[in-house]
Amino acid sequence: MTQDTTPTDRTTVNDLLPTTPDGQAERIAALKQLFPDLFTNEGRLNPDELKQLVEPNTVHETERYEFKWYGKAASKREAFTPTTATLVYDEARSVNPDKADGNMIIEGENLETLKLLLNAYREQVKCIYIDPPYNTGKDFIYRDNYKKDKANYWEETGAAENGIKLDTNPDTSGRYHSDWLSFMQSRLLVGRSLLTRDGVVLCSIDDSEYQNIKRLFDEIFGQENHVATIIWEKGALHGSAFYSSLRVDRFGRSYIFKCR
Repeated sequence: MTQDTTPTDRTTVNDLLPTTPDGQAERIAALKQLFPDLFTNEGRLNPDELKQLVEPNTVHETERYEFKWYGKAASKREAFTPTTATLVYDEARSVNPDKADGNMIIEGENLETLKLLLNAYREQVKCIYIDPPYNTGKDFIYRDNYKKDKANYWEETGAAENGIKLDTNPDTSGRYHSDWLSFMQSRLLVGRSLLTRDGVVLCSIDDSEYQNIKRLFDEIFGQENHVATIIWEKGALHGSAFYSSLRVDRFGRSYIFKCR
């Protein structure tokens, strides 16, 4: 018995020809893997972000649904601006440096330090843990209050001019979060360049900025790379002793939130 290989009415000659790989799709996929921040949450390439990368002074912002705050573009430019800082060995404060085996503590402005680490550790770091300022308004040794002066914020965002309010409903929430988000974005962008392809970022944060940093991580690392959010209830019995099995995609950068 022979098999009928006659094409159906809907089959065309092109359907029977072998096809080559879709080079355009492969290029887009490679670009997304390298620079997920250039893509929208729907996975589409954002032409404005791409143009801003090449010609930052020619991009005109347009209104759309997006995660945006005052100072975001400047923060992104700052992340990719070269630094003239250097690391200086502090012999007086070093303890048994001959036994350090490559381990070190670096004290300094963290954005400049992260940029310096790129020279030797780009795409070589397996795990990054950050415990950033929680933006609580309390006084800490480090700057932990990113609540901008109301008058300055109104001036910068165009809600006021020469001290006269031009908008009856200025964004009083935005002035509180804008500087903090800019602070975090520039450092996370540089930190992402340090991660290996299967690297993990862990971040401790509380409720005051959880929603904002979750959206920021989604934008920088890709929403699909979120692994889990772990909630720790302070003061709970054995609350600090727990283990969680987490899957990390082989070809993706992943991050984990531990809220407290």
